[in-house]
Amino acid sequence: MAMSSPSTLHSLPVEIVADILSHLSAREVQRSRQLSHHFRDLVDHVDNIRPVAQLIQRRALARLRDLIAQTYIFPAEISFPEALRCWLTTRGIPRTPQDRVTDLWTFAEIWHSQRGRRSHVDEQAPWLLLYKTQSAAAAMLEVHLRQFHPELYNERELGGRLTMRSAVRLEFQSKFGPEVKRCYDWNNAMVDDWWRELHAHKAEGGYFAHARVWPGGRGVSIAPAWPLNSIAIMPHASQVDAICGSSELVQLLGVPPVPRRIGYYAENVWAWEQVREAVKEGKEMMPLVKAAVLEDLGIY
Repeated sequence: MAMSSPSTLHSLPVEIVADILSHLSAREVQRSRQLSHHFRDLVDHVDNIRPVAQLIQRRALARLRDLIAQTYIFPAEISFPEALRCWLTTRGIPRTPQDRVTDLWTFAEIWHSQRGRRSHVDEQAPWLLLYKTQSAAAAMLEVHLRQFHPELYNERELGGRLTMRSAVRLEFQSKFGPEVKRCYDWNNAMVDDWWRELHAHKAEGGYFAHARVWPGGRGVSIAPAWPLNSIAIMPHASQVDAICGSSELVQLLGVPPVPRRIGYYAENVWAWEQVREAVKEGKEMMPLVKAAVLEDLGIY
């Protein structure tokens, strides 16, 4: 009786198999150990798996850099409403007024740090310009909430009990005071255009249609549960202690630095525990573990 020949996959050179594995996620590579003893030995051998893990790490880091660039870096050509739409699409719409204030204040700080004109910052108290910037962002979001999420709308926000559209429009325009107009080179015509733009997408679910409300309903836009670094603002997750500072996380995982008030979080407790253990013991992560953690990270 002839002996059965080894499978085609097992007969491939290690370099070819490693290249195939490099197109999988870190967790899928780890699961491939269960295919056979051959795959278990290949994945467990650090010299074989290190280049695979490094490729997966590079992909995960590129994703994080793209997310930062798309959400937290505002190009010169992007308008204020467009920047806010990118922000809310990635981060979601906080359900409570208190969390909306916190989140939009963070948006205002980042926008102002990148777009504020230095001469006008010197003339005005910085906190006043930030407050006015946050108020302008809140005015735009509240127009959306009034139309599409009335259950979240607070009558004390954007016009109180005013119900006539003309009255609400005047209240909206008043949120864009002379301080922010001078600082960002805005004018009344631009604010009017933004008002019309907010009402021009009703059939599609509004200008901020892709922004999900959190907490409630999983998706990209959720309140993170496992904060990693202490500078992050973490609504509804204050019961979980952050592990380390931003610079420590950059050194440990090689993640790109994030703007002030922005932080990294882990999607699940396993990744959070891996980071906590590495920080506590001061040990370097195994390459595939590090790749899996990086794939699990989000930015908030």
